[in-house]
Amino acid sequence: MLSVQSVISIYATPNLAADAIRLLQKVGTCVERISIAGSHEPTVAEVKQPELTRYSSEQGAAWGGPWALLHHSAIFKLPDFGPVRLAGPLIFWMKAIQARGIAFPGVTTFGAGLVSIGVPIQTALTCEHALRAHQFPLIVHGQSEIVFAARDAMAAALPASLMVHGNAPCN
Repeated sequence: MLSVQSVISIYATPNLAADAIRLLQKVGTCVERISIAGSHEPTVAEVKQPELTRYSSEQGAAWGGPWALLHHSAIFKLPDFGPVRLAGPLIFWMKAIQARGIAFPGVTTFGAGLVSIGVPIQTALTCEHALRAHQFPLIVHGQSEIVFAARDAMAAALPASLMVHGNAPCN
């Protein structure tokens, strides 16, 4: 049995989160282990060209920044949050929670997705508060050596907070 851990950092802007993702990539963190969440700003501009449509919000290109650096981007409409942009495996954790109808006391579907990988409820609540405040939770999960290398890279990108959790069993 392996020990799966996670490190979560919260960034004030999408640019800081994108900087953290680039640092994670430089230290060899596999992008399939990185997730990000952020509130979805309404579209303020749309540019259409042959075979290309780009949307822009007040935060910049709707699918640029940190979302362009990761796999599997999506927008979820969540109660109490409205539209939320997600990228990475967090999408699949939340879909599994929704499909199974699993609930954890005091947290939304977003928080339940985090709790499902071993993040304590209090940290999930911290991430929910950050999301409501238009900040950007960034999550890396994996074995301890991956998480500790990621922690150091994430710290270099000046997060508002940084939390490490561990000992979630994984077969």
